[in-house]
Amino acid sequence: MNVLIGVCGIGFGHTTRQIEVAKELVKRNHRVKIFTFSDAREHFVKEGFDVSEVWVPWISFKGDKLNYRDLILKNYNSLFKGLFLYKRNLQNLIKDNFIPDICISDYEPNVAKIAYKFKKPLINIDQQSKFWLLDYPEINGFSSIEEKKRLNLFFPRYDQKIISSFYKLPDIKMENITVIGPIIRGDLKELALKNEFKEIDQVVIYLSQYGAFSISDNFGGLVKILEKFKEINFVIYSNSFHLSGKLGDNIIIKRVDRKEFIKDISMSRGVISTAGYTLITECLFMNKPMYLIPLPTFDQHYCAKFIYENSFGYSSSTLDCSEIRDFLEKIDHYKNNIIIGKGIHGKLFDMPNVLDKIVEVIEGCSNG
Repeated sequence: MNVLIGVCGIGFGHTTRQIEVAKELVKRNHRVKIFTFSDAREHFVKEGFDVSEVWVPWISFKGDKLNYRDLILKNYNSLFKGLFLYKRNLQNLIKDNFIPDICISDYEPNVAKIAYKFKKPLINIDQQSKFWLLDYPEINGFSSIEEKKRLNLFFPRYDQKIISSFYKLPDIKMENITVIGPIIRGDLKELALKNEFKEIDQVVIYLSQYGAFSISDNFGGLVKILEKFKEINFVIYSNSFHLSGKLGDNIIIKRVDRKEFIKDISMSRGVISTAGYTLITECLFMNKPMYLIPLPTFDQHYCAKFIYENSFGYSSSTLDCSEIRDFLEKIDHYKNNIIIGKGIHGKLFDMPNVLDKIVEVIEGCSNG
């Protein structure tokens, strides 16, 4: 079976879980191609997958309406490149005799267009689809309505939705909706089996970016704050600038490398990061408290709110000295709450054979 997987390239969370899905499909003798963008391309190439670059327009809303001004201003310079990439990718699928039997999208719309063109089944595998199905109150000025509208714009039709969640969702009684627990990468499971989550006085900081927003914008100010905590070593991961190595007695900066990243988190007492779903999932799996600075999306604000309200960590719009100190003082309290709380929220981390369930849905959709 030919499987085309489209993966959102913002951050590494979508990439992390879809690498696991793609590997499982290859293991079961299916042919897989990847559509993605930004740094995600490099990660799939390293895993040996056939990867094509795609362009995704910047979409924002003003209230409950599409922001046409932003749509034009933020996409004008890249529109023709995007049209070229779509046409080239379509031609390459035909040339390579890879008309997909099924299309999978993790918040990436080009694959949906391919599914509609060839009249093939489309499966959404993501965490955002819960916002399409359920009603959520506004958080800090961010509304789930924008997520619903973006999902309807990108994916007006679908055959199946597979929703991943690290917290218990209400029962969803729809035949084409499947709720699964978190998709945990194999390397992380191996660390758990070896019981290698040994801690030292270290905190990992991951600096992600979304559009023009980044917590690395005031990097000099961040370094000055971290230098005040001499008792803690900080390992900063970011691809936003070309720095690496030691910055001071207690600060190291590294470019994002999956193996190093997970190894450093496994040895850390906690993590400071944006509020991406997959990284939060991995921190919860390793019992690591989080200090979260959500990016300007409802999804990230919802994840940060969940962590804060369950006292699994801290959430703030900024990084400052007093808040970091408060986080470090409460870090053991947060860790105990994570250990207890994972049982409360439906024991989703104990769900067996998550990948088996995903492949069952994929193969069933193709056969149907």
